[in-house]
Parts: sequence; structure tokens; C-alpha cells
Amino acid sequence: LPEVEILHADLPRGGCVAHSVGAGKTVIAAALMAQTKLLPAEHVQFGRTIVVVPDHIITQWRRELERFAPQLSVGVWPKDASTAHDAILVRFSKLKRFQFASNRMESTRLIVDEPHDLPMEIHFIKARYRWALTATPVSYTHLTL
Repeated sequence: LPEVEILHADLPRGGCVAHSVGAGKTVIAAALMAQTKLLPAEHVQFGRTIVVVPDHIITQWRRELERFAPQLSVGVWPKDASTAHDAILVRFSKLKRFQFASNRMESTRLIVDEPHDLPMEIHFIKARYRWALTATPVSYTHLTL
């Protein structure tokens, strides 16, 4: 996946990872974040990733990122709102409040787990690359994210 972001600038910036439950979507996202952290200096434009997740799996996301990408610094917003984190996890229920804080944050990548469950749009989050992760068979386009 990092090569999609780096080598194919003419393609849409991001995509949709659609696999069944338990097939490793979180691990794929962790690998993407971890690999881009290890890129050579000429690719330093890669910075923070904002991960928007359903409330009931935020702890699972943090554990999975710590397990599969231990080199990443992971925070949960708003408690860990420091700019020093590589990844910031945001609950669906906190999105409205996050909207105001996100204007002060720079992020390279947005990853949304099960975006069809979002109570509101996420277009206000500024990110160069936008990824959707889903186990639900739905249609997405680059305009959805």
C-alpha cells in the first residue's frame, strides 16, 4: 500500500480495503503506517495519521497498533492530543468536537474504519491520503471520503 501513495501520484489518493471481519484490515493499516515511517528522507512528507473508528473498538485498534506497529507513537483523542504522535485515534462519538481541534493539526493520512456507520461527514479532516476499511459490502468512491 505505501507504494500506492508514493509511486502512483496520478491515482486517487487512498482507497478502500474491503475484507471480511477478522481478515486483517487493521493489520494492513498498521503495516501501511509503519512502513511509511521507515521511508527514506526524500519521503518525509509522511506525517501523522488520523484513524476514525467506531467507539466500541477503539481499545482494540490501540492494542493492534501497539502489537503490529510498535515503532509508532499512538494517542487517543482528546486525552492524548499531543502533536508528537504518529497516529491519533478518534471515536465516532467525538468527531464533532474533533472538528475544531483538527484545524490545528497537520495529517498526511486519514483512515476510517466502517465509514458507512459515521453519524456525520468527515470531509473537514484535512489529509492527503484517505482510506476506508470495511467488512460491509457497500459502494464507495473517492468522493465518499
